[in-house]
Amino acid sequence: DASQKCLIPCSARLRCLETTAGSPLLQLPRATGVVRSVGHLQRRAFTTTMATMTMKCSVLLLSLVSFAAVAAAAVPADTTGTQIEHAPGYTFGSKVGGYLKLSTDICDIKTAIGPGDNPNYAEARKIYVDGKNSFKNDGKVRTLRELATKSYAGEPVFDMYADYYGTAAFLDQPISFAFAGDAPYLTVAQRNQTILKGLESNLQVVYLLHELDEGADKIRANKLGAADGAPHNIDETWAIYVGERPDCSLWSVSHKRAKEFGTMLDCNTR
Repeated sequence: DASQKCLIPCSARLRCLETTAGSPLLQLPRATGVVRSVGHLQRRAFTTTMATMTMKCSVLLLSLVSFAAVAAAAVPADTTGTQIEHAPGYTFGSKVGGYLKLSTDICDIKTAIGPGDNPNYAEARKIYVDGKNSFKNDGKVRTLRELATKSYAGEPVFDMYADYYGTAAFLDQPISFAFAGDAPYLTVAQRNQTILKGLESNLQVVYLLHELDEGADKIRANKLGAADGAPHNIDETWAIYVGERPDCSLWSVSHKRAKEFGTMLDCNTR
């Protein structure tokens, strides 16, 4: 009975099975073996469907796990009540873990540039523009370029620098020119020095002083809460200064200059 059984060679493309009345039962792709019954086809279809659903569920589960891991990694560590091992003596009173990692972004840029003659400027610029390690307390990424292009007009230090350089883009402009290899930053040495010193010694200093200015404004406004008042700005200032990676923060820069100018003190005894 054609409605119950059929034999189809392995090489044939299975177009349809017809009942004795000639009405099609189903459409299938090329057979991989001898199909002997409609029931067999239904079992295979069911098995294939279940396998596909299982695969999709597995992919979805992995995606959710990955998303959760990324989300967890994006939230900065709570620094409240902690001190920095390489710079003891100051205890944070608020959450500023993201600011500690600005130095880590700078170190990663330094690694991408490298000490040789073939810097990976594309990778280094990606970290500068898109960010990598530093996240805000709401989980959003904080980028070095975001800090370099933000206007702090009205704050004394920012206004002084903007007036001296003749532009409010005095932080980002030389760094971006150096990444692009635009004049006057043409050689590898010129480009590397401008990028790294622009991040380590310029951007971090200006943003640190911005935090102090903002903290002073909050003191005048009697905003003294530990979580978001003037003390929080001081926490942010210290986090930027010491950094998670002291070799790329102002901590190491100040130590180098202190040794050169004879102003090095033992912070644990004086």
